[in-house]
Amino acid sequence: LSRYFTNFDIPQFACLHFGDAKFLVNSVILSMHSSRFDALIEKGYEQIRIAERNLTLLVVRDCLGFLHGKNIIVTSDDVCQFYEFASIYDIESLKTGCIKFADTLMKSFDVQQTISMLVQYSNYVLAKRYLKTRSNEVVTEILRDDRYMSLWKSENNSKCLRKATKMS
Repeated sequence: LSRYFTNFDIPQFACLHFGDAKFLVNSVILSMHSSRFDALIEKGYEQIRIAERNLTLLVVRDCLGFLHGKNIIVTSDDVCQFYEFASIYDIESLKTGCIKFADTLMKSFDVQQTISMLVQYSNYVLAKRYLKTRSNEVVTEILRDDRYMSLWKSENNSKCLRKATKMS
């Protein structure tokens, strides 16, 4: 990180764009937490567009706040979005926190709640972790559910869900 204080060609601040929103953030802080942001900033990027994917503006704002030391509240409704942001930008501390929260959350889920979560977010890592903890009967019940099967057939999600199912 010392290069940020000796090489004045590296921007000290970056402007992150998400949709119409802009966030002015400290480059050193981004680089400390994320190898992806570090690589972009080291190449001289001062303007970085955040891929929208399944993310909301509030989740992006909270993730950036987390990187700057703020406490965030993760819920069952947005844990997959936080995890996705952390995965895209290689933020290990946030990924670890999301996985621990999801593990705790999914232990209390019944089969229908699990199917709803898998269908809504289709997050491969969280699906795989959940399916590994369940008996073959539960996994079979999930796989036979129409909502899960329609998601399975979706071109965008089939690869992730097939991988998760094979890992169970």
